[in-house]
Amino acid sequence: MNFTDPAGTTNTVTLVCDDFTTPGDCNAQGYGQDFPAKVFAFEDSQLLKGVYQIGISTDGAVTWTIYEKSIVGTPGVDHTVAIDFPFFSGISTYSIASVLDTTITASVYTPVWVSEIATPFVSLWNGTTRLGEIDAEWTGIPRAGQSNQFTVTIPPTYNGTAVTSAVLGQDAQSEVFEGWGQTNVYWYFE
Repeated sequence: MNFTDPAGTTNTVTLVCDDFTTPGDCNAQGYGQDFPAKVFAFEDSQLLKGVYQIGISTDGAVTWTIYEKSIVGTPGVDHTVAIDFPFFSGISTYSIASVLDTTITASVYTPVWVSEIATPFVSLWNGTTRLGEIDAEWTGIPRAGQSNQFTVTIPPTYNGTAVTSAVLGQDAQSEVFEGWGQTNVYWYFE
């Protein structure tokens, strides 16, 4: 496997593990899969904007299949945490006891680059057992490039089991940021 960056430099991508040559090799390396896999790794320190060509060839083949991926922005350079990534506001406690059976009203900043605004959700837990998940309700219509308000109530029990902790989360993603990008924001009530 190799890739050619927008400057025309071709880089060889290193094979990290190969379940086909050594069964279970990727699992042993921490790349647990439900199917046999070959894992390649390369960290590009340049992060040049433009089109990257990724070349994949099957073992022993002389022909390469070329895929293209574009980088349209670089985090920390032309994307900042304060402006381009989501965060919660309006929440002031991490205590699960103080929020059980009360309505939480908060906001989450939605980046301008998203193509999908996912509804905030709360994962409910009892110890290490995940009980389920409930969705928050938007106040109005959420829009990109602003803070969007929502409400959610964390129940004291879920399906008859006590809720001992909860995780408020929200995901934002785009298929055009960095070629494909996603950010997640979480708040833990314990």
